[in-house]
Amino acid sequence: DNGCKNNDTLTITVNPLPTVGAGIDSTICFEDSLTLNGTGAVSYTWDNGVVDGQYFAPAATADYIVTGTDANSCVNTDTMTITVNSLPVVSAGSDVTICAFDTTTLTASGATSYVWSTTATTAAIDVSVSATTTYDVTGTDDNGCINTDTVVVNVNDLPPVGSSIYLVGAGVTVTGQDTSICDGDQIRLNGTGATTYAWDNGVTDNVAFTPTATTTYIVEGTDDNGCKNNDTLTITVNPL
Repeated sequence: DNGCKNNDTLTITVNPLPTVGAGIDSTICFEDSLTLNGTGAVSYTWDNGVVDGQYFAPAATADYIVTGTDANSCVNTDTMTITVNSLPVVSAGSDVTICAFDTTTLTASGATSYVWSTTATTAAIDVSVSATTTYDVTGTDDNGCINTDTVVVNVNDLPPVGSSIYLVGAGVTVTGQDTSICDGDQIRLNGTGATTYAWDNGVTDNVAFTPTATTTYIVEGTDDNGCKNNDTLTITVNPL
């Protein structure tokens, strides 16, 4: 109030912001895990529920912001984008049913390259099995993303085909073994163990005929599943 003057000095130190880094943008496959690690500061806080240095599995493409604080309590941020590629929709095909030892083709789809549980690396593979078997295929797409699928090959057993001979003149049935007859004898051949039967040499199942020479007859039996098996029978014709 008397008009007298004096002064004082105050120094303000301006600390630079930390050069916080979130890392480079990344591309991953769905269900893959990774860690985000901030750099350039002392402590870090991420958005989207991420904890610095801890593994997590992003569900979709998103931007992640990290806030870094240095020893001077100065704060800066950085952002990284994680692109999440979906997994390929790999298919091994539909389950199939075959007869024992038949061959079927399994065909994979939905990816670019494939590896089967048989170690085959083609999309289509031929398999022949005697018992029900499960096959896995792993498919990889152009992004390097991987998925798997499974197909079951169900196997029906072959029918236990056999044969019998009915000696018409003698009224006797001989089952499952080669037989000798006399020239001029009439016989009937009958398949067993299946549903329908087909004989070679012009023979019709259970229809009488007269063999003229020693011959081996083959019967093919088919069951209700369409599976086939065969049996062989030799008829020796003795001259009179």
